[in-house]
Amino acid sequence: MKTVFSQLVPTLSRIVFGFIFWLEGTQKIFGWWSGSPTGSGHPEPFLNWPYWWAGIFEIAIGTALVVGLRTRLFAILGAGTMAYAYFFTHLPEHWNWEPLENGGAFAAVYCWAFLLLAFAPETRWSLDRLPRWSLDRLLRARRGAHDATPASSRKHASTD
Repeated sequence: MKTVFSQLVPTLSRIVFGFIFWLEGTQKIFGWWSGSPTGSGHPEPFLNWPYWWAGIFEIAIGTALVVGLRTRLFAILGAGTMAYAYFFTHLPEHWNWEPLENGGAFAAVYCWAFLLLAFAPETRWSLDRLPRWSLDRLLRARRGAHDATPASSRKHASTD
């Protein structure tokens, strides 16, 4: 029973953190889920610093975490993004270290959650765990299918 939970909890945590992070990014970029966090109800203007760029990072990091692609790398990038959000967006707004008062509670929690993902044992169900040999075999099979042309067509192709 311990092994089931020890494999399931990190995987589900990675998927849930990644999906909610992806939702945060779509809110900023596309204006979904009530729009920009600035309260406009619309997407962030193109290239607007820092919210539009944060949305791009959140969509990329969230997507990679959901599918389990380079989990440790993207978790560290997510932790850095949220640390930046806390120290340079939330903290200067009220000059108060208290996350509940400066609006940085989610940024602080996400930062530590992503650090936990980065240093936790790798999750079982992810693209990172897909055996390398199976990817190589799949690519070789696809290349072989493209090279498997009839001998008669190869003969005519070489005489042209």
